[in-house]
Amino acid sequence: MTAKDLLLRFPEIPADLASEPVFMRYAATFGEHLRIARAPSPCSQAHDAANHRYLKLIGPLAFYGLGLATRERVLSDLQKLLDRHDQDPQGFSGSLVPEGTAADELRPPGCG
Repeated sequence: MTAKDLLLRFPEIPADLASEPVFMRYAATFGEHLRIARAPSPCSQAHDAANHRYLKLIGPLAFYGLGLATRERVLSDLQKLLDRHDQDPQGFSGSLVPEGTAADELRPPGCG
């Protein structure tokens, strides 16, 4: 996945990150997980694998987009995730989805 693809898929990510080398590497490294990632519903009662990927991989970027983290902080967080992945790619991938994760996102009746 390219940085541009990532920004198009998740508009909550600020576009000012697009030219950052760490962001470009992040998109390329985690592309397979980012293609699966899906934001959980605000009223979700149980998250599925796609939700967990979103929360762990897109969450830091979304916090930055909301002004809850600095640019320096989000870039540092992305680098830390890349470093963890580089140390143990298979272990990192396994850590994205906890054991016992719901097969499908659980939403109460009337939840959009």
